[in-house]
Amino acid sequence: MSQVILFDLDGTLTESGEGIINCVQYALEKLGKKEEHPENLQCFIGPPLKEQFMKYAGLSEEEGEKAVVYYRERYITTGIFENRLYPKIPELLELLKINNKILAVASSKPEVYVKQILEHFQIADYFILHRDRRKTAFDTRNLVIWVIGFVLYRILMNVDLPVGNTLPDMIITIILCVIAGAVLH
Repeated sequence: MSQVILFDLDGTLTESGEGIINCVQYALEKLGKKEEHPENLQCFIGPPLKEQFMKYAGLSEEEGEKAVVYYRERYITTGIFENRLYPKIPELLELLKINNKILAVASSKPEVYVKQILEHFQIADYFILHRDRRKTAFDTRNLVIWVIGFVLYRILMNVDLPVGNTLPDMIITIILCVIAGAVLH
């Protein structure tokens, strides 16, 4: 059976900080909440946008949704390309593919943007399984469905190596791999 390697996109395959931070600044300015210190916006790299806008700027849910609209207004034309692959990523992906590894990407970004980024950097053909979370709000029901889906996927596909860059990525993945491992054995 082939080994499956699950990659996060932002901060793992690509250095997307510049585009994300510039789009966050744009959205905050449109809301009248200009951030004078862009380095403070690093916390937006990785987590879902609406929740991060709400937490960071003290926005209501409605304002958080508006911030995401403003963010994407700039992101789809400019921010998505203020991005670059980390060094040696294409070579790494080629080596993994040659060695019969199955590669997948998981991201909180909408699938359309993930595909566009992978295609822009000419690495889309290395991957399967783009996950689209743009319409998924975090709640207990969704978490339970996600856990069940992950465990079933783990059983069927044998995900051996998750690769992520944030503490939540790693904690959730480790917990789910332990659960899946217990179910398998």
